[in-house]
Amino acid sequence: MGSRSVYSSSLSERLSYGLYFLGQNFFYILVAMFIQVYFTDMGITASAVAIILLVTKIWDAVNDPIFGIIVDRTRFKKGRFMPWIRISLVFIAATTMFIFLMPISASPVAKIVWAIISYVLWDIAYTVCDVPIFALSTSMTDNMNERTAILSLGRFMGTIGSMAIVVLLPTIRPVLGWTATAAIITIAGFIFMIPLCFIGKERVKVRKQEKITYKQMIRYVKNNKYLLIFYLSYILIAFANSSQVVAIYFARDCLKDESMATIVSIFFVVPALIIALLIPSITRKIDKYHIYFWSIAGMGVFSIISYFVGYENLTAFYIFIALKGICIGGFTILLYMFTPDCVEYGTYMTNERAEGITFSIQTFTIKLMSAVTTAVAMLVLGWFGFKEGLNVVQSEATLHGEWVMFSLFPVIGVILGLPVLRMYKLRSKDVQIMAEYNQGNITKEQADQLLEGRYTK
Repeated sequence: MGSRSVYSSSLSERLSYGLYFLGQNFFYILVAMFIQVYFTDMGITASAVAIILLVTKIWDAVNDPIFGIIVDRTRFKKGRFMPWIRISLVFIAATTMFIFLMPISASPVAKIVWAIISYVLWDIAYTVCDVPIFALSTSMTDNMNERTAILSLGRFMGTIGSMAIVVLLPTIRPVLGWTATAAIITIAGFIFMIPLCFIGKERVKVRKQEKITYKQMIRYVKNNKYLLIFYLSYILIAFANSSQVVAIYFARDCLKDESMATIVSIFFVVPALIIALLIPSITRKIDKYHIYFWSIAGMGVFSIISYFVGYENLTAFYIFIALKGICIGGFTILLYMFTPDCVEYGTYMTNERAEGITFSIQTFTIKLMSAVTTAVAMLVLGWFGFKEGLNVVQSEATLHGEWVMFSLFPVIGVILGLPVLRMYKLRSKDVQIMAEYNQGNITKEQADQLLEGRYTK
């Protein structure tokens, strides 16, 4: 079975899709990676920050699945996903600025309340833009290679967006302050996300278009074992992936210069950009699962090596950071490419199609683990004696703790997650066959014959 495409996206759509992710990642990285630094700079303790991030995820546990159900049950005249993308544009910008307008003169309790409310609202806004933008890839084209190329472009541009914030924020924040820096990032992100709102099109039609019931959604998720396996493995891998969480603290205290976080991030991110460009070509020859698996294994190996090499010899330190960055690139770029496959698998197994609930699981899991990773890191740093506030001199125990969290701690997640990931057996060539059946191009009997019974119940 070839990768024949009935529905194909235009070049302008693909470029605007990439630009959307560039802008979206401005917002995401600003909040997901730097919110803990902002809160501690504002005088909130590290332990309180950890609790704030965990408490907000209680709402998130309800928010994302609810929105996924809304997406699956809502039928706009102009598409299933594009209207949500347009609606979210102003919402994500407004809630981002709300976070960074916290009054410095407010009482500690007021700051905590402000942090919780603003972060919850931002989380809702991000869900409204994130679930539909990933689901849109299944509606732009029915060709697996083209979907991979579209998602790779999205991740490539998203990585550029991430790199821009990671590199620039430690440099401009000390000069402009948090609020002005956030305002510049918000305006830029908003501008980059606009083109897709006018250019994006949905064209793929599937056999079943009536509203899916709640019972059918539960059945769909229950029978989508590879969706559950994949994100269980991700949860185990991600919870200890604390390198970027403590990057600024590590640069400030261990390397004695906050701007060094910019250089460290460059060595992390540039290899990821190169990998993003190569992924579409590589995945035509090697199934993306194998690349993803060995990228994670490599992250663990180079984390161990970098810990024992240390950071006193900067040349050796940067070499192993770059090698780890290659593996991180494979991990982060490919992470988002398995959910569309799980959509096709779930539809094939249940005869129901629920992109909204499927991508809401992706969004929820990734946001949850971003918060959990940050919370775990902050709790551990607190255990190492970390002191909040600007220009605070940390103890030797805290410096060692920051180095452990930056270099060695991610190995725990790799050890726990890879055995679970080995149970994921879904492969791209089989997903193409499932997509052909899901669109009504071939019969179930033909699909079963081509799949040779590999996915029968």
